[in-house]
Amino acid sequence: MGIEPDYDITLSQQNDFSEVRFQKGDSPPPAPTDSFFKFEVTTLYATSHEPFEIGNNLLDFLSGQVVSTLTKVRRPKFSIKADVFADGMMCTLKIRVYGQNPGQFAIEFQRRTGDTLSFNGTFQKAAAFLESQPHLSLQSNEAPAPVLSFMPPELPAGLAEQSVDEVDLQPLLDMTSLVSSPWLQAEAATALSKLAAEGKAAMRTDRVFQGIGELMQSSSTDVAHPTACLVSHLAEQGETATLFASHGLLQKMIDKVHSPQTNVPIRRQFAQALCAAVQWQTRSTLTQDAATSLLHQLSGILNTKDARWGHDVIQNLERAQLTLGRQFEATHWA
Repeated sequence: MGIEPDYDITLSQQNDFSEVRFQKGDSPPPAPTDSFFKFEVTTLYATSHEPFEIGNNLLDFLSGQVVSTLTKVRRPKFSIKADVFADGMMCTLKIRVYGQNPGQFAIEFQRRTGDTLSFNGTFQKAAAFLESQPHLSLQSNEAPAPVLSFMPPELPAGLAEQSVDEVDLQPLLDMTSLVSSPWLQAEAATALSKLAAEGKAAMRTDRVFQGIGELMQSSSTDVAHPTACLVSHLAEQGETATLFASHGLLQKMIDKVHSPQTNVPIRRQFAQALCAAVQWQTRSTLTQDAATSLLHQLSGILNTKDARWGHDVIQNLERAQLTLGRQFEATHWA
């Protein structure tokens, strides 16, 4: 018996969907016959004469219909694992395809980690996308009832009002330091991101930016995604320029972009936020020494840039470098 190929996508290969396409002749394994086995409610049932196209349809969905990063593809097992990002939330899901009767297949979606709302929304989008494929016929008589769309839980009453102060934010800010509970950090980052998007003045304080610094120390993707969204919202607000500088968040954003552990969509978000944040920096918000240090770091990263980061990431880093160079009259920083 030969060794089964295992197509694992490493962090440096993320989103290169072309290398993991299913091939004609690939066929899903049969569904388990164990009496204890039961499909998840988030399972679609379909008929197709070209089962390998089911796998490619799933890859097309993940690459074109949602923001996602592949982490593992196993063609022999017809399984795909990916991180999906939406509205400041993310989930890790696994999709497996099983053969049933001739020409009939079960497409099972499993949430492995992350936000339930994000997973449910992704499943519904996937069902609609697969239903639109001409070679694939979903069997509505066997398909589970649609997963309901739930509204995100409302913020505490004090946070829903126009006036929000640091006392209202304190429970969320206390959660930002809970490194042993990344799911609570992710919750805090998501709630703070919504407030930042609304332009709440209470988000422009030292204590909030201290909490963001704590969130950015996390290596969890669940935390990094809403934190990147949070930073992006604040970076658009000129009143935060001094806070970004004094709390070292410009440096931390560069570190996140450069880290090989940063997911592709998150890297893109941090690069965009960095470019926006430096637009507000002047000699009154950032020291010459700090600007020079940032320019040195940006120069080093761009000299060793990875094309797989994507054009937009590299472009935002180059814009940030150019902006800092102009504002601080630096003509050479290498």
